[in-house]
Amino acid sequence: MKTLERSHPSRPTSKPKIKFEEQKKTLAYAQDGLKVDLSEEVWKGMKAKGLSQADLARKIGKSRAYVTKILKGTTNFTVDTAAALLWAVDRRLALNITPQPQNTASRPARAFPNS
Repeated sequence: MKTLERSHPSRPTSKPKIKFEEQKKTLAYAQDGLKVDLSEEVWKGMKAKGLSQADLARKIGKSRAYVTKILKGTTNFTVDTAAALLWAVDRRLALNITPQPQNTASRPARAFPNS
C-alpha cells in the first residue's frame, strides 16, 4: 500500500532556522526572558518560605494549574498577577529599564508613529 505525503512538495516542512544571535534581537526572546526571570524569583521565594505551587495558588487566589503555567513560562499574565506572585513570596519587582540597542530592523513597529 502506498502512503500519501502529508505536506505539499513546494512548501517547506520545517521553519527556517534562525541563528541564536538573531533570536536574541526579537521581541519574543525579550518576552520569554522576562517570564523566566520572574519565575526564577518566584521559585526562590517559594523554596525560602517552604511553599508548594498549591500553597502559592491559594495565597494569590488563582488555580494551581495557572500558577504552574506561569512558572513554566507557557502563559501570559498581567502585571497584577506578577506583583501578587512576588508579594506572596516576599519579593518585590524593581525595574531597570535601559535603551534597546539601535537595531531597527528587528524592532517591532510602533503603535503610534509620533511616539
